Amino acid sequence: MRELTLSTLRASIDYDAETGVFTRNGCPIGRVYRRGYIMVQLLGETYLAHRLAWFYVHGEHPTRNIDHINGVKSDNRIVNLRECNQSENQQNRRLSSVRGCYKRRNGRWTAQIMIGYRSKKLGTYDTEQQAREAYLAAKLKMHTFAPFGVEPTGGAANAAVN
Repeated sequence: MRELTLSTLRASIDYDAETGVFTRNGCPIGRVYRRGYIMVQLLGETYLAHRLAWFYVHGEHPTRNIDHINGVKSDNRIVNLRECNQSENQQNRRLSSVRGCYKRRNGRWTAQIMIGYRSKKLGTYDTEQQAREAYLAAKLKMHTFAPFGVEPTGGAANAAVN
């Protein structure tokens, strides 16, 4: 794959930073990929829309991961995108309704959190709710990159059909 230049990108498609939508001749382009990301076909190659959006606005290919701040993978508004490392990118990842908690064989619940690629045990609790509260409190304190604590809220989904 040859490297895409900024001039080629801007001459081929348009990007609306407020909506996060790419267009060609005024028509939205892109498709939702199996993991929820938007993919854009350009000059015979397929690109992740969030990485194209970053390049389009900032004029440089991203060198690190691009995080969707609100957790919505199809929301490619530039205000929803930020460069980050892998550890930071995992801090607002949606896993399940009982994120950071698991039930033990004895029926009690353990809360744990990942800090710098290491698991830190937060304690064992009688109920799932207590374990979840402990996890969310620790997340607000320790995951400074995504301190919202609860599930991310939505944004504009810009899924178009190519």
